[in-house]
Amino acid sequence: MTEAKKGIGKAGVGLVILSALAVVLTISNLLVYATLQKQISTLNTENNSLGNQVSSLQTDKNYLQSENSQLENEVSSLRYELNDLKEPELHKVGVYWNDNRPLFASPYVNIYGCVFNSGSITAYSVVYTVRIYDAYDTLLKTEQIHLGHIAGKSYETFDVDIEYSGDADRVTSSLTYD
Repeated sequence: MTEAKKGIGKAGVGLVILSALAVVLTISNLLVYATLQKQISTLNTENNSLGNQVSSLQTDKNYLQSENSQLENEVSSLRYELNDLKEPELHKVGVYWNDNRPLFASPYVNIYGCVFNSGSITAYSVVYTVRIYDAYDTLLKTEQIHLGHIAGKSYETFDVDIEYSGDADRVTSSLTYD
């Protein structure tokens, strides 16, 4: 009988050890589960934060794309203006006229000054047209002064006498080129 008690005692100790191991594993699993739940909660919070950042970045991207589009339009407009500035643009500079009435000759208008091309491209076949009017707005004379070609950023001077009949009151002028 003593032997049977010893065998039962060993089985009882084994059962206690197994029960203790089961309790330890259960507690260990609960701790791991709680830790994993906390990590899942932290990851969900970080995921929401990243989602907000993505949304904010998408808004920024849309804004920057709009700004980029506006800047591309401005660049296009500036290129157009730059090309316009290259075209010949003629300006009358320091143009004056004097009415001269010599005693024994026909009256004449002396007109002088210069024409400046502020563009970068040459203006070809420049013609400076002068019109002389009397006090009643009657056209007394039209004269064309051929200045030839005026290179970009250059000027051409002129000093011309134009005979007319009548009594000059005012002079107008215009520029044309090819």
